[in-house]
Amino acid sequence: MDLLLESYAKCDETDASEELLQKLVGVVRPVIESVVQRRLVFCTSAEFQDRDDVCGEVVVGLICRLRAFRDGESTIPIESVSSYAATAAHHACDEYLRRKYPQRRRLKTKLRYVLNTEPQFAVWENVTGQNRAWLCGLKAWQLQGNEPARRLSAGRQDISIRATDRSRRSVVAMLATIFDTVQSPILLDELVSIVARLWGVSDRLETIDPEKSNSSLVPDPESHLVQRSSLERLWHEIRDLPIPQRVALLLNLRSGEGDSPIVILPFMGIASIRQIAEVLNIPAEEFAELWNKLPVDDQMIAGRLAITRQQVINLRKSARERLRRRIASQNAATDFVE
Repeated sequence: MDLLLESYAKCDETDASEELLQKLVGVVRPVIESVVQRRLVFCTSAEFQDRDDVCGEVVVGLICRLRAFRDGESTIPIESVSSYAATAAHHACDEYLRRKYPQRRRLKTKLRYVLNTEPQFAVWENVTGQNRAWLCGLKAWQLQGNEPARRLSAGRQDISIRATDRSRRSVVAMLATIFDTVQSPILLDELVSIVARLWGVSDRLETIDPEKSNSSLVPDPESHLVQRSSLERLWHEIRDLPIPQRVALLLNLRSGEGDSPIVILPFMGIASIRQIAEVLNIPAEEFAELWNKLPVDDQMIAGRLAITRQQVINLRKSARERLRRRIASQNAATDFVE
């Protein structure tokens, strides 16, 4: 495959280069489809078309990237087209899951935090060839290199735990019980499915009966966030901030759930990940890696800007004050930067 990439990069004839490009895509497409099928295994049969759409988006992006590579428009080399395609497919799946399953995404963020901060637990990446998967379990299992369990069925209906209390102590006890039941590392996504069932977390849309709804109820804060006009106005104002203020604000932006609200922007069609990267003056490929880690702490931002942590805090405070002044009448947008 990489010899094919080398031939494509050196080809000067338009027709011949396009033929080589199609061969490259044909060879690498199974890699993309394999990643997408494994990552989106929890999707329902009604969402199979979504898998095809995700694959299609990755292929289109790969073609653009390969053409830019051949034409010398990209300064970042492609050392392995299969590895690049697999990474792009993982990023595309991450983005799809963020848009499609926001409740599940928040739950996954919470569980990952507990797994990373409790000394008896661990979450780690298992890489086999082009296959990558995040596993979790007891820290001892990671150190001993225990084999992961076979894929669990339907969220392990045999796991029955009283999980109404969501305090940290109860969450730790719940995870310990789950791992004691399965007795081996499991996929992080499968753990999320188990806990989602126990907690009744679902992204299923509920039908609202207007006649039964109470118009006097205070709207959920997130209903304000998705008001497109307010977000567009906010994004326009953020783009006018000095770059250090943009970085200090956006990279650390947190919702009430502890995740990063800027994932709403691509979902609403207001700004793509690449456009957000441009506003932050961060290379697109680097920001794609950073995207999965948002929000990041002030110490990391300070290192990026070559300033102190307190200066980062001051920059963010100044950014918020400026935005409040500029869009004081836009309550929805103001809530977004709190």
